[in-house]
Amino acid sequence: MADYRVEAPAIDRAMSLLEAYREEIRDVTVQLNFMLGQQAAAVEREIRDSCRRLQDLEEDSEEYARESRRLEGLRNLLGQYLLLKQAPWTAYRQAAAMTDSLVEEGASECGLYLEKISSVARREAAGKGGTAAVMEEWTVVIDSRRCPQSAEHIRAAMAQGLPQTFTVDRQGRDARRAQNLRGRPARQGVDRDEWPAAVFLEGSGATVYPVDSRDNRSAGGTLSWQLRGLPDGTRVCVRVI
Repeated sequence: MADYRVEAPAIDRAMSLLEAYREEIRDVTVQLNFMLGQQAAAVEREIRDSCRRLQDLEEDSEEYARESRRLEGLRNLLGQYLLLKQAPWTAYRQAAAMTDSLVEEGASECGLYLEKISSVARREAAGKGGTAAVMEEWTVVIDSRRCPQSAEHIRAAMAQGLPQTFTVDRQGRDARRAQNLRGRPARQGVDRDEWPAAVFLEGSGATVYPVDSRDNRSAGGTLSWQLRGLPDGTRVCVRVI
């Protein structure tokens, strides 16, 4: 248990840093792509304007010569932008994609290890006749490789501003589930996935998505197993890997 108190927060912080780094890579990639596109579009507009101005000028005039040199420079500049978006930009995107993949793999390994030491800590607490509530907050892990649709639902809900930390409250589970699923008829082979899950106090008014039944039950089984031994009132942080 003492090891879990030390290791779990450290791993959780590491996962937060990896996720922040991953988001930063994605943001920079989007911004660079936008900036290059905007710059190229601006040069193209200048080229069109320059061509129109040349049509109104006398070919043997000094002004025509200056505008011709300007047009040539603009075309060279546009060529440089286009070249940049080929080999160097492609190389950057490939490197960014590889980095993103490595960061995701690192976060996944952290999550799996966190899941294992959490399970050991819960068993140790139960073996000593105690409860797992001695920790201020526990972390549960949802593996997107086991239940990709449910994991994506959780990620989407969190992206919309829903919290990542919840309170276990089994007593109100059935009432919250009935409220969340009211007016949403069941379909064969498809489950009505709720997030936050009804087992959490914060599960009222959950988002409900149609999810493959096997996927949803895999996620539900994983969550239930990791909540085993945690009494009502326990605070739980949910991590998706």
